[in-house]
Amino acid sequence: MVYLPRLIFSLSILAGATLLAPQQDVSAASLANWQPGNIIEDAVFTNSNTMNAAAIQSFLNSKVAVCDTNGTAISEFGGGTRAQWAAARGYAPPFTCLKDFSEGGKTSAQIIFDASQEFSINPQVLIVKLQKEQSLVTDTWPIPDSSQYRTATGYGCPDTAACDSQYYGLTNQIRWTARMFRAIINQSPTWFTPYTLGQNFVRFSPDINCGGSTINIQNRATQALYNYTPYQPNPATLAAGWGTAPCGAYGNRNFYHYFVDWFGSTSAVNGSITLGSNLTINKSVGSLVQADVITASYTVSNSLNSPVNVGGLGICGRLNGQWFDFGFNHVNTLGANSTTTVSFARTLTSAGSLELFTCSYNDALGGWASNSYPYNGVGTIRTLSANVGVNPALNNSVVIGAGQDVYAGTSTGATFTVRNTSNREVNLGRLVLAVRDPSGQNRDFPSDASVVIPAGGTYSFNKTRQFLDAGSYTYFLSNRSTSGVWDATQPRSTSSAITRSGSFIVRANPVIISSLSFSPAKPLADENVTASMQIRNNSPTNSVNVGRIVIAARDSSGRNYDFPSQNLVIPAGATVTYSQSRSFDFSGELTYFMVNNFNNAWIGSFPTALNTNIRTSGSLILNPSPSIASYDVAISQIDSSVSRLTASINVRNTGQAAINIGRIVFSTRNAAGANFDLPSSVETMVQPGATVTVSSQRDLPQGTYTVSVVSRYQGAWVFNYPPTVNGLSRTQTVSF
Repeated sequence: MVYLPRLIFSLSILAGATLLAPQQDVSAASLANWQPGNIIEDAVFTNSNTMNAAAIQSFLNSKVAVCDTNGTAISEFGGGTRAQWAAARGYAPPFTCLKDFSEGGKTSAQIIFDASQEFSINPQVLIVKLQKEQSLVTDTWPIPDSSQYRTATGYGCPDTAACDSQYYGLTNQIRWTARMFRAIINQSPTWFTPYTLGQNFVRFSPDINCGGSTINIQNRATQALYNYTPYQPNPATLAAGWGTAPCGAYGNRNFYHYFVDWFGSTSAVNGSITLGSNLTINKSVGSLVQADVITASYTVSNSLNSPVNVGGLGICGRLNGQWFDFGFNHVNTLGANSTTTVSFARTLTSAGSLELFTCSYNDALGGWASNSYPYNGVGTIRTLSANVGVNPALNNSVVIGAGQDVYAGTSTGATFTVRNTSNREVNLGRLVLAVRDPSGQNRDFPSDASVVIPAGGTYSFNKTRQFLDAGSYTYFLSNRSTSGVWDATQPRSTSSAITRSGSFIVRANPVIISSLSFSPAKPLADENVTASMQIRNNSPTNSVNVGRIVIAARDSSGRNYDFPSQNLVIPAGATVTYSQSRSFDFSGELTYFMVNNFNNAWIGSFPTALNTNIRTSGSLILNPSPSIASYDVAISQIDSSVSRLTASINVRNTGQAAINIGRIVFSTRNAAGANFDLPSSVETMVQPGATVTVSSQRDLPQGTYTVSVVSRYQGAWVFNYPPTVNGLSRTQTVSF
């Protein structure tokens, strides 16, 4: 609000104007230290901490022991009782003393206190104003409906016109008085005052004929009092004490009188040293974050025309209740009529509650005097409170797999961002998204060795890796500082809603959807054998690099007979077949199992089988070669007593060279054991990869016969060569 650009003159200018209601007996000795150019020092005038509301109430109570509420006492002005005197002038009881008065739901003490805090004016100054203008503090029967409360401080009541009704009321009067005083202290350009610091001509009385003198106004508080009451007491007025004198003006004299008598000296140690500006910082209080470099400052002014040893000045602080001082200068001499800036910078090392305050040390004030020195002046704010936000801060949750299902073997991403909202670069060191698999093994995402975030910048984590084992994984964000200390609480989250740790499920993938099979199912030595199985990628979005699949095979002695490896990359949602072939140059039992070379490591559990019915390991029988693949005996009747027996075998050679199987004989015996052999074959050669049929027949009488395959091989009769495969019997029995 713009202050009124006009002088506000006091009601109590003249000798007995309205203030000569009963006064206490006060000695003129209280005027011994009167100085017209320094009625009261700024330090005292602006000290708003002298009294709280309770102390003000207690003081008011002490000045009026009993209030003559009903006006029963004899009037000091004649005319009977006080009630009768008032009635003759249009007023009636009750008479409400200041100690009992309230307005707008507030007591007078609270009204005085509130105004003192709002405008940083000493409440004692406002109490004295109420007394010197309307005797309200000591009056035992003030009339509420009269001008005593309506124009309690004389604000808006110039000498040459009626009082302005817009300023009526106790609250209004006190607030506008305090407001005007603060405007003068602050040198507000919107409030006119004809007085300045230095030489000013001040009259002795409203009567221009009474003259005046030039005085050196030394401070803003004295300037404000002259702005309110533009007259000084002449020597006769000072000599009169509380009395009157020719050409007398009493407003400023009485102000000084009351203040000294009631509250003590209007001077203070180094009273010219005041806050020239409020304590401030170089960043918005609501935006402070950890790692900010903050500069705190305020100015101190000396209104004296000579240098002053101010003492020590600094900026002190507490961060989360711990000492956090910004800096302190132990010796400060301030030149005449000059201003200095107290400024220190410090890095905010932690998040939490920050309290800053101007701090000072002066021996004459008893040492530390931070709460009141330098005294309030233009600057009145000497403390500052702020919350320091976490920084650098995790400002969104850790997201793994873009919020989708995570499948084993697929490339899985993780993201989060860390923002540095401070005004300087921050080196976080190493920032790791730690992951533990179902067995507790380390499966961390890749990390950057050094995370440096510029002032106001953002670090975005976007890393990928594969998880091979299905199951429940846990994750947490951790930081290894530049000093080598791991801390899972850094960087802190900006809110509890941001997730920095948790768990996620890795679904089995890719999965083997068919058992490992071999073709032929019962192979021969030296025969080409194909091993195959199907693997499916369940991920709907990502391809999967399975690695290098190998079907490992070992003979009974543990020798390696692995199938060739196959590199597999499976598109999203697709199924591929592992299929590799080889032959074996021996017969017997072969054990097999699937392994995978993934990221240069051999893994036996990846990919996993879809269910327990799917086999990826076992044993395989390799049959010898050449071998009898089939054996048939047929009977055809010749007549009623004779039938023709025909026997044949198929002999297969799966090897790489031709083989002589000798002469094949179908050894035939009747029930009595008599020899009825079928004619032998000639020596037979079986070419590589070929199958030959050996057949013979003979007419036999009716009976029961056993027919066995034997071989005349290398000059000897051999009863198990060529061998049979797949459980085929070498002997058959027929009857006809």
